[in-house]
Amino acid sequence: MPSVSLVSLGCAKNQIDSEIMLGLLAQAGFQILPEAAGADLVIVNTCGFIDEAKRESIGAILDAADGRPAGRVIVTGCLAQRYPDALMRDMPEIAAVVGTGDFERIVDVARETLAGRRTMAVGHAAVRYDRLYPRRRLQSGPSAYLKIAEGCDHTCKFCAIPQFRGRFRSRPLPLLVEEATQLAAEGVRELVLVSQDTISYGRDLEHRPMLGELLEALVAVPGVHWVRPLYLYPYLLSDELLERWAAVPYFDMPLQHGSEAILAAMARPDRRAGITRLVGRIRARHPEAAIRSSFIVGYPGETEAHFRELLDLLDACKFDHAGFFAYSAEDGTPAAILPDQVPERLREERYHTAMRHQARIAARRNAARVGQRLEVLVEGSVASDARFVEGRWHGQAPEVDGQVILPADGVRVGDFTVVEVEGAEDFDLLARCVGAAAGGPRPPRPARARRQPR
Repeated sequence: MPSVSLVSLGCAKNQIDSEIMLGLLAQAGFQILPEAAGADLVIVNTCGFIDEAKRESIGAILDAADGRPAGRVIVTGCLAQRYPDALMRDMPEIAAVVGTGDFERIVDVARETLAGRRTMAVGHAAVRYDRLYPRRRLQSGPSAYLKIAEGCDHTCKFCAIPQFRGRFRSRPLPLLVEEATQLAAEGVRELVLVSQDTISYGRDLEHRPMLGELLEALVAVPGVHWVRPLYLYPYLLSDELLERWAAVPYFDMPLQHGSEAILAAMARPDRRAGITRLVGRIRARHPEAAIRSSFIVGYPGETEAHFRELLDLLDACKFDHAGFFAYSAEDGTPAAILPDQVPERLREERYHTAMRHQARIAARRNAARVGQRLEVLVEGSVASDARFVEGRWHGQAPEVDGQVILPADGVRVGDFTVVEVEGAEDFDLLARCVGAAAGGPRPPRPARARRQPR
């Protein structure tokens, strides 16, 4: 039985593609190994979102090839879709490339590779996701990602995603309910909905937004307790949708900037006044809501005044969480050829300034939760001290927003438990289960690197 190992890079959407490829390979009789050492084949599912991600992907390909017979590394994902010819020409370590719309062909490609043939399986980017694929999850635990759509119809001038992910395509609602039911049967208690444009779900199916209906259908799945949509375009977050919001009160809205001029230059549909009004509407309708956003600093033409407007927006909206990217000029995008490109040193300086600014806001938001009671999903033991477990309340998304740390006594992974917050740090909360004996051990403060959302 041939064996295969897979390295998955990039966002949660890419992770789901990785899990499907592993599921297809396992179904075809391949042995799945957790580590590359000893595997007959290694698949590197790459990210090609920004320059840093491309460099990480190339490094992972070289690492996979190191010490391995030539022709035993398969490259899939965004980098393969964007640069298939260059990868095959310039990296003899690569046996095959598989595009984002061709992951269904991974079994045939793997067999071709084992037979000693180099293969390029890169066609149209627009895979339909119109059937239920087998998934071999890369991460166990009570939370799982569910991809509800693929591709994007927006024309933001900095973004190359439509080039290698195609137009927006929603997955059929009954199919999503079926997959959610399977995940719940495996012990999943939280579904995290991902796509490039989650709030547009259904517009291509029935020519109307259907996210509200989808949320209601998923929260009704037995065993599912939390549903958390990510990547909400803010200008489509209507009062009607807020009124029927069946998911947890967590709103992840990539805003990209706080300057009117830069938002217009990016071809973003939102404007500053509308953003602040929307944040006010969310908190008025859902006082317990947590709001996350992401921003680009150093966009071409960004002046110090424009950057100050972004910092002022952070102060005005007081986001619970925010991620930042230093602008990266992407091949084939209009922004890449704009004049007034901001020097790399200044982009990095503004990135760190914005991160520090938001950290102070987040620390104040966290400190205000001391004394509150929160429902927490327990996810696992603290690596540095088994006396404690870590989990998340509804205001924390997996991997990016910090955690709640509490004593391990009396709780199990997958439990929902009510805690009282006793302390706060920039990102993490320290708590105890309600009713637990006082005076227990002091929670550790583990340092964790957190992936920025795509």
